[in-house]
Formats: sequence, structure tokens, C-alpha cells
Amino acid sequence: MPSWMPLVFNIFSARPHNQGGFAALFYIAFSITFMAAALTIIVGTSMKGAQMKVIWPLQALRLLTTLISTILLIPIVEIFVNAIACYDYDSEAALITTHVSSCFTATYIPPFVLGIVGVLYLTLEAPTVSTVFFTINPGNKDPHAKTTGRIDALYNLLRISLSVFLGLGESRPQILLVAIILASASMIFCMSRYQPFFVGTMNDVRCGIFCASLGAGIQSAVVYAAPATASPAPFIVLCLLLVPEFAAGFLLCRRARFLIGQGVYARLKGF
Repeated sequence: MPSWMPLVFNIFSARPHNQGGFAALFYIAFSITFMAAALTIIVGTSMKGAQMKVIWPLQALRLLTTLISTILLIPIVEIFVNAIACYDYDSEAALITTHVSSCFTATYIPPFVLGIVGVLYLTLEAPTVSTVFFTINPGNKDPHAKTTGRIDALYNLLRISLSVFLGLGESRPQILLVAIILASASMIFCMSRYQPFFVGTMNDVRCGIFCASLGAGIQSAVVYAAPATASPAPFIVLCLLLVPEFAAGFLLCRRARFLIGQGVYARLKGF
């Protein structure tokens, strides 16, 4: 697979090629996380009842926490996990699994300690923000605000867990594939069974994405178990099946919503 191919599917999969580039990315990520934590303290201490003297800290906090719990969550967690793993970009090895003592040298100890603090904070912050900000409000014009919050909290926990698996279990792809398959199947069930978004199409799209992820995980597991080959055929097949897999998940969620509605209607008729 060409080195640029992952960027087509995920632009955040870009990686630095040296320790200096990673250090810059790490401190930017930690600064964003620290700023969100500091704003939380500022907002909490400046509120008197339901009133605040100035509103901008709350607005900045909402913007930062929304970004951290959505588009920036996985990139930041991956950066922190690489710091915890003491990843050496020159040898492309996680030193925590080969030379643990290297993690306690002057080069690695600051990111190592701050990375642990950052992951612990995000593990608590992302699900909490999902529950607090993504409230049940059918009248809200933002479709992302129309969810119970609990499913998104579970989604964020699974994303953090997968990111940790990807960072620390890189040498054991079979474990990563099992984790991806189980997480995708769990989210397909949650999206189709509980329909957390009030906008039905949002549930359908999410379920389609998770179904494509499940299909890609299963195909990758089959290819991994098969004898090694240099042929691009498995990757081509995987790409071609993404669209029908997405469509299957989309239609599955829509069908599940119809059956749920029929069940509610039948119960109401029983009364």
C-alpha cells in the first residue's frame, strides 16, 4: 500500500519523521488539553449560582471541549500514547517494550509523565462532555446535540481504548483486529437498538460507518490469517466492499428503527 494511502481515509494519520517533530506535536496537544482543564477551573470558580461576570471563558471552554471530545480526541490520545510508549522515531520502536530504562532519561521522561496525565484527563473528560453537552433536545438545530449522550460517551470510551491498543499493541495486530471487530459490533448494536439521535439519518450514517469498520476488520483478519502475499488484490477488495458495507449498515439501522416504531405502535394499540 502506498505511504500516502492512509491519508486519503484519515488526514490525521500523518506522522512526524523525527523526535523534534513529535516533541512539537506533543507539547501542542498537551497545551490544548491543559488549556481546557484550566478553563474548566476558571469557569467553575467564577460562577456564582447561575451567573458569570464574563461569558468568554465558558464559550472558549465549550469550543475546546467539543473539539477535544470529537475531531481532536483520537489524534491527541495517539500522541499521548506514543509519548507513554517512549516511541523512538529514528528506530521506529516503542522503547517501553524493549528498553524500559530509556523512558526515564531526560529526553523521554517529561512527555512520558505528561502523556499519562493527559490520557487520564481525556478518559474522564471526553465521556463526561458527551453526557453534559450532547443533551436531549429535539428542537436544537444542531444534529450532533440530539443524542442521549450515553451512546456518545460509550463511543468515546471505545475510541480511546482503540487508540491505546493501536499505540501499545502495534506488534500484535491480531489483538488490534479483535478489538476493532468487537468495538464496531458493539456500536452497530447500540446505534440500531437505541437510536440515540433524534435525526434518524444521523443514526443510519453512524451505523453504516460502524458496519463498514466491522467488515474491514473481518476482511483484515482473514487476510492476516492467510499466507502472506504481495498482491494488492486484498486491499482492492476491501476498498470496493466499503460502500456496500456502509449501505448495509445504513439500511439495517433504518429497518431497526421501523421495527422499533412498529413495536411501540402495537403496544399503544394494546392499551
